[in-house]
Amino acid sequence: LRAISNVYESSADEYLASLHGSFTLDTQRVRWSCSLQETQLTASAGFSVAKAALTANAVAATLQPSVEEEVEVEERKEGEEGEEEGDTGNVKKTSSEEQRAKQKLETEKKMKESIEGGLPVFLQTLWDVSLVDISQTLQQVCNKVLKDISVPWQLRFRRAEALLRLARVFRDMGDR
Repeated sequence: LRAISNVYESSADEYLASLHGSFTLDTQRVRWSCSLQETQLTASAGFSVAKAALTANAVAATLQPSVEEEVEVEERKEGEEGEEEGDTGNVKKTSSEEQRAKQKLETEKKMKESIEGGLPVFLQTLWDVSLVDISQTLQQVCNKVLKDISVPWQLRFRRAEALLRLARVFRDMGDR
């Protein structure tokens, strides 16, 4: 909600400042402020994506030895089955088979813990990327609403004031 509030407020401020002219100090200050907010949001999402990539690499590194061990166990198992002869109906689990079963359970547990450990980072990354998309879309909508030349400037001025009020509402709700 705070991000939405920031977009509404910066769009309205930028429009209201532009009414005084493009080269006034107020207009330049507002433009710099809007650019800074956009850059911070984009950089935050970029860092989040990088952090998710590092976490995914760590998860893969954790899973790699487990998968390799499982492949080796399967190869050994196939080799032993080829050597066994005799009655297969009464085959009992040997201690090596029990060890393999335990090892498989431990491997699955490690995989699950590794993936669950990285889940918060992945969810945060999804949120950050979604936030950038939402902010950019809202910015485009606000620009269309405030720069609509089919309506008089007085109505666009009222729209900007309404956006400022709406920004305050979103900010207050976001602070709760």
